Amino acid sequence: MSFVRTIALAGAFVAATSVGAHAALTVSSAVVVADPTLTSLAALGAAPINLGSGGSAAGTGLVTAAIPGIVVGNMTIASTGTSGLYGGDASGVTRSPIRPATTAAPTADNPYYLNAQANNGSVTITFAQAVSSFALLWGSVDPSPVTYNTVTITAGGSGSVTGADVVAVATGGSVVPGTTNLLVTLTSDTPFTTLTFAATRQAFEFIPVNVPEPASLALLGAGLLGLGFAARRRRA
Repeated sequence: MSFVRTIALAGAFVAATSVGAHAALTVSSAVVVADPTLTSLAALGAAPINLGSGGSAAGTGLVTAAIPGIVVGNMTIASTGTSGLYGGDASGVTRSPIRPATTAAPTADNPYYLNAQANNGSVTITFAQAVSSFALLWGSVDPSPVTYNTVTITAGGSGSVTGADVVAVATGGSVVPGTTNLLVTLTSDTPFTTLTFAATRQAFEFIPVNVPEPASLALLGAGLLGLGFAARRRRA
């Protein structure tokens, strides 16, 4: 499944861990995006990082496992085990965070993503220059068990964030475990150079995204809420 930058819609902050008196990694925003497509994400100003598109191994969704290193802008993406680059859906194995998805042949409108497979390796992103925030479309977020999906700073800081942390601050709609996709921004008060993504159950699908600056997204969020109220009034 496939990730990077900064958004903020709700002002909720959750500390995943602390270093001394400082919270090292937090969920600064988590916004429900129902059945996201490239078009609907673009309307939010979110642009998924391009990791390619095309066919995948039939029935598995797997494109490339054990990635030695893919350089995308400021990031180098690597993976171990069966974790790596995936495309489309495969029952019991993976589900693309970009919808709609096909099992064997994603199109340009249904791109590759990153997947940390359950207890079978991990995905690591290393930044050429230290960053203090990172945004991703987190697919099929699961809050329980808390170790299901975990993002950990492994260099230039410390701390981790789980699916439970993300769901706890989610805005924009209800979260159905294992189904709902969220546009998530992680921030740290200590710049970091490496993030590691791992799962203890099937699976952790995601794609890094570039997103608007916090103030811009906050205004967009207010506009979306206004549209929601208007729609409810029309239905009344």
